[in-house]
Amino acid sequence: MERHPTGSPWPGVGAGAAFVRAVRGWSTFHGRASRAEFWWWTFWSALVSAVLAGIASALVLPDLVGLVEVARSSMVDGTGSTLAVGYQDVPAGTATAETVLTVFSSVVGLAMLLPTVAVSVRRLHDTGRSGWWTVLWFVPFLQIVAWVLLADRSNPAGERFDA
Repeated sequence: MERHPTGSPWPGVGAGAAFVRAVRGWSTFHGRASRAEFWWWTFWSALVSAVLAGIASALVLPDLVGLVEVARSSMVDGTGSTLAVGYQDVPAGTATAETVLTVFSSVVGLAMLLPTVAVSVRRLHDTGRSGWWTVLWFVPFLQIVAWVLLADRSNPAGERFDA
């Protein structure tokens, strides 16, 4: 039996252990999660997203620079008043890499969605609130309320959510 099973709060959990707990507890919506577990998972999620965005930028930026150069040369030499620039100006292999990255990013995002929701529900339980507060993420301008609730201190009333 684990010393700190998923669903029981683990104050001071480390970055690696929090990641493993969130991934293993992807379908555990009962119990509680400590602030450390939630914020470490949030860190890992943001890091993965930033890395994928950086890779996407590295793939797309050269294309954008190339398209701007094509547009600039077309306007400078007066070859036409209408500018039609399409993917014919983009190197052949780049569009494929972008497509693969888009699919990969989507799969990773979907794979991280359930652990994110699960650890958030458990975190809200630790604050003594229902997991239904996560619905605030989908209401424009109320996401900040969800983040404030997730940052709240542990509350002994949250013990009612223990399995």
